Amino acid sequence: MKKIVCFILICFFTVGISLAQASDYMMRSGSAMGGLTIPGGKWWRMPKMAKELALSSVEQARLDKLFMENRRKMIDLKSTVSKEKLELEEILDKKNINESGCMSRFLKLQDANKNLAAERFKYLLEVRKLLGIDRYQKLTAMFQERRMNRMKRIQERKKKPMKSDKKEKAHKKEKAE
Repeated sequence: MKKIVCFILICFFTVGISLAQASDYMMRSGSAMGGLTIPGGKWWRMPKMAKELALSSVEQARLDKLFMENRRKMIDLKSTVSKEKLELEEILDKKNINESGCMSRFLKLQDANKNLAAERFKYLLEVRKLLGIDRYQKLTAMFQERRMNRMKRIQERKKKPMKSDKKEKAHKKEKAE
């Protein structure tokens, strides 16, 4: 019975870590929260984005402030998640496992991940409030378009041979002649 409970806890732990890492990646790439997307970084400082969204200098300053507040909170919350992972790993690595202690630590890790996701969403809400519905929708559409164009460029690069490959082929052809 203990082995089954241990196995289930390890499965939960692995899934929890995977979800946390995936959500962290998605937020960095701007695709977090299933369709509720805004670009990562200081997109409002890009001249084209600022012009398209008609952002005033006051709005840009407010976005700067929001961004820095969010970054500080995110650093702390990510640190908490990392610490909780470490504590849970330590419990799981012990020879004799305390099931209730392990489950308690797992729930703390889940709470830390929940707090991290909530902070991301709060930031998104603040950006949405600042921009209003029309500019927010325009921002998300512009971001989706940029992401699709980037994906197309990556796919095209994969299809094209590298310049060094072309030179090698030309060199081999010259040798053969």
